Amino acid sequence: MELIKLLMQVAWADGAVGEQEAARVFDHARRLNLQPKAVDLLWDCLRGTRKLPAPDLGFLRQHAEVAYDLAEGLVHADGEVTEDEVDLLAQIKSLLE
Repeated sequence: MELIKLLMQVAWADGAVGEQEAARVFDHARRLNLQPKAVDLLWDCLRGTRKLPAPDLGFLRQHAEVAYDLAEGLVHADGEVTEDEVDLLAQIKSLLE
């Protein structure tokens, strides 16, 4: 779930969640076989009706390469990379070191 929390933060980096971004987050959630309650939370967060949960940085640091690769892939999902997304990727990279 921590990787999904990170992806939700990335999805909102430019102030909006696009269809392709949401689809990619849900695809990763399906691969993790999240419980229905967690999927409901995910949906609420992506719609902007619930506050985004902070991911556990300790867990993400243990899986730093996977976490960064997933975040970078999500940034590129919609074919447009904003300055906010570039900044967020730099912050993520720094936090994972």
